Amino acid sequence: MQFKQIIIAVTASVAAVSAANNSSSTNGAAQNAAQLGCCWCVGAIAAGAISVGYRHRGQELFYCKSTRPLDKSFPIRITECSKVNLDEMFGNYEPLLNRDSQIDAKRYFQFITRALLEHLEPHKSDVVVMEAQRTRSIGNTSTLPSVMQCYTLENLIVGNTYPRIVIPMTAFQMMNYWVHRFFGKSTVKSVTKNQKAIRFDLLSTWKDVLFELPGYGGAELEKKQVLEYLKLEKGEKVDDLMDSLLYNITINSQFQNLRELHELMSTDLAGVTWSGLLMTRMPII
Repeated sequence: MQFKQIIIAVTASVAAVSAANNSSSTNGAAQNAAQLGCCWCVGAIAAGAISVGYRHRGQELFYCKSTRPLDKSFPIRITECSKVNLDEMFGNYEPLLNRDSQIDAKRYFQFITRALLEHLEPHKSDVVVMEAQRTRSIGNTSTLPSVMQCYTLENLIVGNTYPRIVIPMTAFQMMNYWVHRFFGKSTVKSVTKNQKAIRFDLLSTWKDVLFELPGYGGAELEKKQVLEYLKLEKGEKVDDLMDSLLYNITINSQFQNLRELHELMSTDLAGVTWSGLLMTRMPII
C-alpha cells in the first residue's frame, strides 16, 4: 500500500468522526471540559505549539497558534504560524561582566525566555504543547552543546510558564498518534525513510480537513507557496514550522478524544452509566 493511500485512509476516518461530532449536541461541553482538568475559552478553544531548534544563525523557535469554536472539532483555524530568531529579536541584553562569562550566559537565557513569553503570550492559550528534544540523536554518544542549549531553553519556558501547564511531546509520540499505531513501522519504512516527507504529506492531505490557513492562496500545500505565505526568505526550511502545526493538530485531536470519552462515560445507557458498568467489571482487591 502506498503511503498516500495510507494517509487518505486515516484522513477519511478522521473526517467521518469529525462530521459526526459537529452534527451532535454539545450541551454541557464547558462543564465536561472543566472536569477533564483543562481550561476552555468562552466560545472558542485556543491552542499553541512550540518547537525549539538550533541553526547556524543561532537559536530559533517555531510556533503555531490555533483556535476553533467550542461546538466544532475540525477543521481548526490557524491564527499564527511563525519563526523567531531569539538572538536577533531579544538579543539586546546588557551583560554584567561579559557576554561569554558563565554568570551572563545563564542570565541571558533567562532574559530571552521572559521576552519570548511576553511575545508568545501563552497565558492566552487554553492548551500549550512543546516539542521535547532528544538530548542525543543520530547515533551520538554525547550531547552536543547546541542540543543542550535547546534543552535548557525548553526547561526555562516550562518554568516561567508555571503554574500554567506546558505539555511535552516528542516527535515519536506525535507520529505514533497519527501513523505508527495504525501501521507497523516496517510498512511505513518500506514506503519512505524520510520522516519529514511523511509529515508534509500528512499536512498536504489534511489542509481544509483538519486545519485551515486563512489567506493561503493555493489549493494544495506547496513549500514555495508556504514560504511566501509565512513571509520567509527563499531557501528557508519549513520543516520545523510544519512540525509545530502538526503538534497543534495533535493536541487538539487528543483533547477532543478526551472530551468524547468523558461524554461517553457520562451517558446513561438503559439506566446503567458507563462509569458504573466499568466499576462492576473492576476486580475487587
